[in-house]
Amino acid sequence: MLRNEIGLAGQQVARWESADTIEGDGIFHDVVASSYVELQRFQNADGDCEPHRNPQKSAISYVHDAARQYSSVGHHLERYPKGLAHEAGWHMRGLTKSSFVSLAKDGSNLPSSQDPWARRIAESTARLHTYMVPRAMIWTPQGIMSSIRLGANEISGSAARLLSKLSEIPTQETEVLFLGANLGDYRTASEPNPYRGAPGE
Repeated sequence: MLRNEIGLAGQQVARWESADTIEGDGIFHDVVASSYVELQRFQNADGDCEPHRNPQKSAISYVHDAARQYSSVGHHLERYPKGLAHEAGWHMRGLTKSSFVSLAKDGSNLPSSQDPWARRIAESTARLHTYMVPRAMIWTPQGIMSSIRLGANEISGSAARLLSKLSEIPTQETEVLFLGANLGDYRTASEPNPYRGAPGE
């Protein structure tokens, strides 16, 4: 989609007299490098990248919802909306029946993770999928924790427990979350899982 839009812009410029040619491939790669991030996910089937909740709601819908929310209050204190930040935090701690889908910045780290659940996923799933995802649609552990802190006048007992659990996540997992039901739209590659059946080091 992005490459098509850049191509159309080049066609428009070509109609203007004495206009320079748009070098579409160069622009495409520059935009991808600055606005997208490559992520990986272990899964058995193509459809295993769909969330348990809100299976019809796309990622851009959540982005629009957040924009309207921040516009209505006139400021942007939290990185992510508070309610979703709590849901994202508990997803990262194993309550995965949520609106989120987990991905890894580097799937090669999971087979040796300190988290036995992460190792089990890396060693048992059939395929390793690669996605090129807009940065605006990715939720990071740091952003989630910051939003939980900023979204409360005082840290309640439940929020404190969640923050404590999030701080225990092994850093080598490089886990991030995608909010939306259309992660499959961003898939760029799929290969047999090279770590399947291999015990972690």
